[in-house]
Order: sequence, then structure tokens, then C-alpha cells
Amino acid sequence: MVMDQSTSMNHRLNSGQSKAAFLADVLNKTLYTIITNCSKADGVRDYFHVGVVAYGGKDAAGNGFQGGLGDEALRARADEYDRTATFPKSSFDALFGAGLLGATIPVDAGGLGFGHHRGNTFPLWMMTKLIAKADLSLARCWEGHTNSLVLIDAMGTPQQKQRWFSGVVERGEIWVGWSGEPSAPKPGERARFGTMATPTADGWIINGSKAFATSASGATHAILLVNTEGPGGARHSQGAPDGLLMLACDLSDRSISIDTSWWDPVGMRATASHLVRFDNTFVSRDCLIGKPGSYLLDQWQTAFVPHYAASFLGAAEAAYEYAVKYVKHQNKGSDPYIQHRIGSIGVHLASGLCQY
Repeated sequence: MVMDQSTSMNHRLNSGQSKAAFLADVLNKTLYTIITNCSKADGVRDYFHVGVVAYGGKDAAGNGFQGGLGDEALRARADEYDRTATFPKSSFDALFGAGLLGATIPVDAGGLGFGHHRGNTFPLWMMTKLIAKADLSLARCWEGHTNSLVLIDAMGTPQQKQRWFSGVVERGEIWVGWSGEPSAPKPGERARFGTMATPTADGWIINGSKAFATSASGATHAILLVNTEGPGGARHSQGAPDGLLMLACDLSDRSISIDTSWWDPVGMRATASHLVRFDNTFVSRDCLIGKPGSYLLDQWQTAFVPHYAASFLGAAEAAYEYAVKYVKHQNKGSDPYIQHRIGSIGVHLASGLCQY
């Protein structure tokens, strides 16, 4: 595939979309078709060899897979994001620019149509694995975004899908899902976590806090898992399953505040999984996703487990490659003990991939 990257590609089509964006969309959907044709029940078939050559940029011609979404570019940004405890916004912008932010949005709504409820999840899992291999924090935020869109696709109304999918595809809006209301505080923590959802005539008033709120400083919308019977969210409530609601919340609401001092784990700071507080935050009734209790009754949390595992498989592959590189640098490759350990790790990784 040969791709034009000259300045003329910035010109707008009648639809308002740039030529570059249109070309990227066509290229990405072509790659998606190739990937799905190679994805079989018993594994991945080696049907195609794909190359993308870009021309018209700074160089006469070059690798079209380089740039803001390249593996090295994502990895290079990861270090800075972790050191500064910053949400990986530029990496999300690169995903948006490549037409990938709508991976779990239906094709007819401008996305790629991935998702287990559509029988097409393997490409999503492998995409997440590759992202995690470059930046695990980014992959964890990406998980929350794509999983949230799966929930909207599966249970949202036509009006909800039209409103929220267009925001992702056209404006690069970022989603996440928040449940975290642990009943036991971390060591040294005095505050208790939890939310109260008080019904009103046209919606709900949310008060309280959620911990481990991934993408808190970067997401534009969150699906709040709140329980009408009191604090606990999805995991800790003792109430009936149908008391659990999924409410889509616009995070630009001024009644929402973020405590960025709460989350500071080395290596995962960039997930921005902060403490979020809600002070009389109103969520209208038309932002209720699905029927009450559907998240638990339809076992959605279980459905997302393989996606969760894909992130850590990608991170493990990166650690393995780093270890092999280090062993070679130290000229220890001939040590039989090290060979055994490296080989064992490789077998475990290959076994993990076989689960998919």
C-alpha cells in the first residue's frame, strides 16, 4: 500500500473530512478486513504480508507505520507520562488520528466493529496487547474506553449511540467506566469511599466518591456504576443486582472534582486512576444505559476478563524482550541456567497467547 503524506492531504473534502483522515480511514478498514480474514477459530493464518510505504513527507519515501502511533513513539512517551503522572493524551490523539478510537463502535457508525457481542473480539485483544507492549498505562486506559463503548453498543438506545458514538469518531472523546468503591481503605487512609444515587423526577443526584477512577484527568465521559441501595458500586454492594445502575456522566460537570494526590504507583501513574468526588452531580434519566442490574445479570464483568488479560500479556512480552536484550548485552546467552529461565518464560508467554 502506498500512502500520500504531502501537504495537499490537509485539504478538506465536501464532507468536511480531510483527505488524510479519509485515506487513514480507508487504510485502517482495509487492514481490519485483512486481520479478520486471517483470524480463525484455531489461530491466526499467515495469508498476507503487508507493507505500507508513505511518500510526500520530509523524506522521499518511508515506512508508513512510523509516526505518532508507532511502537517506539508510544514507548518513548510512556516514560515521560509516568514520571510526570500525566494522562497519555498525545497517545490517545494518535489513536484518534489513526481512526482507531472507535474500535468497538459499529462500522455503520464510523467505527471498526470489534466486540465479543459482535463475534469479532480477537483483533481488539491483539490490538490491546500491542498497545500494552509499548505502554501498559495507555492500554489500561484504552481498555476502559473500548469496554465502555461495547456497553453502549450492546445496551444503549439508538439516540444514545448516535449522540455518544459521533463524539468519539468525530471529536476524539474518551470514555471510561468507574465502579471502584472499596469497603476497606488502603493503609493509612481514613476516608471511606462510596456513592449515593438519589432518584429525582427526571434522573439521579450522585454524591460521594469513587477510587481507582482510571483516566480521571483525561476522559470526557464516564459510565458510573452506582447502586440505589447505597455505597458499594458493582463489586461490594450486598443489595439486589437490579439496584446497580449504569449512568453516563459528562465529566466536564463542575460538581465533579479530582484528587490527584491519591494515586502514585511507580510504573502506572499515567493511568490517572485518581479519587473522584461527586457533589450533587445530576445525571438525567436519558443517560441510563441498559436496564437496572444488567451489568451483573448479563455477566459483563466476566466478558471483559480476556481483554484485561491481553494488556498484561502485552506487558509481559515487553519485559521478556527486554530481558533477552539485556542477557545478550551481558554476553550471558551461553549460560545453561539463563537459557532455561528465558526459555521457560517464552513458553509461558506462548501458552498465554494460545488461550486466545
